[in-house]
Amino acid sequence: MEGITTRIKRQKTKIDARILEDEKPDYLNELPEPLVHHILSYLTMKDVVRMSVIAKKWRYVWLSVVCLNFYPMKMPKYKETDFINQYLLRDERSKIQKMGITYKNYQRGDAHHFDSWIHFALKRNVQELHLDFLKGRRGRKCPPYHYYKLPDFISSSTSLT
Repeated sequence: MEGITTRIKRQKTKIDARILEDEKPDYLNELPEPLVHHILSYLTMKDVVRMSVIAKKWRYVWLSVVCLNFYPMKMPKYKETDFINQYLLRDERSKIQKMGITYKNYQRGDAHHFDSWIHFALKRNVQELHLDFLKGRRGRKCPPYHYYKLPDFISSSTSLT
């Protein structure tokens, strides 16, 4: 008898949960897509990707955001570089409004990544391109700071404003 009572309680709990879910309005899914894009344009790409799990409608919206903001993450530099590369490889859109990359402890060996990221942005007719290079934390030794030389092909861009 005890097993039947437990099973009935579980079923009742599941039914109650479904009723509660049906009663709650899903405001996130009701937002128009342009508003969702506007909201996401203020977030870093890592947070944009995280937002894809909040609502079904947002699941793939990270692939169509027109403002890309890559900001240093709490992970090794090579993983951060891989994240940016992997994101951009999956990107199939034809136009990007803004692209910003903030990079910590830039070294000359990183130049080819920046060249390819800039090339990616220019291919997609980016209008605004922001590159920020940060040094390490105060008081900590960091690798020698080098200047990044913009690639020559950037001067032929017609989309940058």
